[in-house]
Amino acid sequence: MAWLVDDPRNGQELMLVMPRNQPADAAALERWHQAVRKGTRLNHPQLAHAVEVGEQDRWPFVAYDRANGVTLGERIAQPGPSKAVDLARWVLDALQGLAFAHEAGVAHHDLQLHTLLVSEQGRVRVMGLEIAMLDAAAAAGAGALVASDSGRSLSIDAATLHAQRSAAQRDVLAVGLLMHRLLAGEPALGEADIGRAIELMPPLGRELVRLPWDVPLPVPDALRVIVNRATDRQERQRYRNARTLAMPRRKAAAVRWRCCSIACTAWAICRRCRAPARALRAFARWSASAPSRWPSSCCRTSG
Repeated sequence: MAWLVDDPRNGQELMLVMPRNQPADAAALERWHQAVRKGTRLNHPQLAHAVEVGEQDRWPFVAYDRANGVTLGERIAQPGPSKAVDLARWVLDALQGLAFAHEAGVAHHDLQLHTLLVSEQGRVRVMGLEIAMLDAAAAAGAGALVASDSGRSLSIDAATLHAQRSAAQRDVLAVGLLMHRLLAGEPALGEADIGRAIELMPPLGRELVRLPWDVPLPVPDALRVIVNRATDRQERQRYRNARTLAMPRRKAAAVRWRCCSIACTAWAICRRCRAPARALRAFARWSASAPSRWPSSCCRTSG
């Protein structure tokens, strides 16, 4: 949950980010504080700086300065069209912050439109790391119980590592649903809550998520492939971590260059670089999943 509040102590507006449920007892509340403080100590340009970590009536919260920007939900609700390249840049900023956090053993657990801040310069920062740790810890405990019942013995360190990896993969899947929401103009599966949409997808559910063709913005082929792979019905086909989804520069070329958009590749020869349209389509498909450099030189790989 996210709330816009007025702090009478210093006369400034704050964004309060809170977990969905109250801690069950004092021990759970202390574990929540420890996890959240670990997240707030991380320093990265794409991670929002927390002003305060506290609690009110047994409801813990993390406060952020409203001057840092508006939420992504507020930004896309503002009048005026946004370009696909702007949406991709916002997602890339969020992925860079999440990748830094994941490598430090910290996850978000509940990424939503209201947990991403967009500054006046168009840069995105992530709020609320570990804010939903209570629900995630309960799920991790249930998974550890199932593992022990099946006869497998896991050390505490191995169980912790498995929980961190699972939480990071859930964050990456949430980013895929976020990209779907930004490009399609409507939430996937009709669920505005990304967490509930994840519960409807495999392996928990049976619903499939694919980016429709009739979207408000022209979507480059490579970006369409990336979004669909991030929300693929088969877990092994999805992106495993935020670094993989935040593509290297040469793989992001098809997203940034106008030549690889559907509008240009409808022609037999690209009117900008004179490259065959078939080559551009092949590059778009390759750029989403290839592990190596494009085999031939052309204007797509220069720059």
